[in-house]
Amino acid sequence: QEQKKKKKKKNSSSIMIPSFVESLVAFLSEKPLLVIAIIWMLFNLYKNSKPIPEYPGNVRAIKTKKEWNQLREESKRDGKHYLVDYYADWCGPCRSAAPIYAEMSKVNI
Repeated sequence: QEQKKKKKKKNSSSIMIPSFVESLVAFLSEKPLLVIAIIWMLFNLYKNSKPIPEYPGNVRAIKTKKEWNQLREESKRDGKHYLVDYYADWCGPCRSAAPIYAEMSKVNI
């Protein structure tokens, strides 16, 4: 009798996995647009999670308070003005503006 109980437990657990897989496949096949939307959102999150690439020019990425203070001291010492742009790596418009700022940094006014 104990062996029969063990067989029933093994059979019931092995049945649950395929039924779960079957219901998942059924759900995904019923809602293909939802699947595409989720994949698209995950891809965009991955793509936008990468840091904005460096572009040629006089653009400097300031990442610490110490670097910020050094830039302010240089500005006071050299009598120069700096354009500061705050951005986020995940921000699409920020990523689009990065090469424009790099081009602008090459111009001496």
